[in-house]
Amino acid sequence: MSRTKVSICNEALVTLGEKLISSLEDTTKAAGLCEELFDASLDEVLRMSEWNCAIARQSLTELEDAPAFEWDHQYSLPSEPYCIMALEINEDRHYRFAIEGRVLLTNEDSVNLRYIKRVTDMTEFDPLCARAVALNLAYKLAYPLMQSRKMKELIYSELQEILSIGGIASRREDSQRAETEQQFDWLTSRI
Repeated sequence: MSRTKVSICNEALVTLGEKLISSLEDTTKAAGLCEELFDASLDEVLRMSEWNCAIARQSLTELEDAPAFEWDHQYSLPSEPYCIMALEINEDRHYRFAIEGRVLLTNEDSVNLRYIKRVTDMTEFDPLCARAVALNLAYKLAYPLMQSRKMKELIYSELQEILSIGGIASRREDSQRAETEQQFDWLTSRI
């Protein structure tokens, strides 16, 4: 079965023991809440971990005006695909930068940005990322549909576990990031 918004919503509803929906336009309370909460739930999960399925790269265009102070250059963040979270510039996690609104501030003369994009095609999702989105949505739906704070706590715990496992899986697929983290772990263990 192909992954869709509805299938992810249904995974959230199954987690809660609720009835499935056939469309986000259904007239049920569950469908209405899924429609209302899905996009925010997705963006939140994409910001929670470095999901390889959501990584994009883009050379940024410098804005004409320089920042008022502190930084030498400012660049517009990507809108296609939309930037959810900046990860690194110029292939180095140690370059300094700041995000203010939809602008990246830095002292670098040019910027190649590696970032988390907004995923709009649900078939691009890694299974763990899709599960995290479903759990985050279930967390948001638990009280409105079930009036259960206990269910929210259980779902939150499972979400944290999936985020941890998903982060480990994504790092395994990025040898440079895994090597850098191993070096950092070695250095911090010596302190």
